[in-house]
Amino acid sequence: MSLGAVRAVTLDLGGTLLRVEPSVGEVYAQGAARLGYPVTSSAVEENFRRAWQGSLTRSDARGYRTSDEILREEWRQIVAESFGDLVPPEAMGELFEQLYSHFAAGKAWVLAPGVHGALEVLRARGIRLGVLSNWDSRVTTTLEDLGLSDAFDALTVSHAVGFEKPHPEIFRQAMRQLDSTPTNTLHIGDSLLADIQPARVLGLRTLWIASSRERDGADDEAGPAVGSFLEVDEGAWSALLTPS
Repeated sequence: MSLGAVRAVTLDLGGTLLRVEPSVGEVYAQGAARLGYPVTSSAVEENFRRAWQGSLTRSDARGYRTSDEILREEWRQIVAESFGDLVPPEAMGELFEQLYSHFAAGKAWVLAPGVHGALEVLRARGIRLGVLSNWDSRVTTTLEDLGLSDAFDALTVSHAVGFEKPHPEIFRQAMRQLDSTPTNTLHIGDSLLADIQPARVLGLRTLWIASSRERDGADDEAGPAVGSFLEVDEGAWSALLTPS
């Protein structure tokens, strides 16, 4: 396929632009401790990883259909499974509400290394920028708190679209909002399964933000990949954005 010059870039949020600070396990453990239930962050983190995989399986089973209500209940189940029997059931309601509110605030997140520089480079080139993310309605508050409300031309978020990545509809919606086509759109994300593979199937060019371990285990079909935005210099941006 002949690719034109990139006119629009879509960017995933969690794991790509934003990272939890401190770790999920630490935040969850701190929340439990405030209610009088001391737990170790490592135990909660391990449970969280299993709970997260379970949530992804349920998303697949429902055909990636979603809504704000579905996502809220998913998070309720993830939190419950992350604590298991470490916190009594009667405390889970208050603990969930506390954590749900915490992750709406900008203080729960930090920008990934090199994000500001990357956005500045793309803006200077006249590129239209859009968020393309599996997220709920808390996204507006989060971006406002982080000073990113005006950084994007469009927000394409799963709770509003009704589908989560990797469903093609959320990618198509993002391109409609940015008035772009697959051949002139670049998608940047950290998930091979939810970001890179579905974008490439639709004909978008991609940039995968991935660890060296993830990159070593992937084939050439994954396309360009870097460990962070700090690795993308002017020459690399030119290669990603110009016709091929």
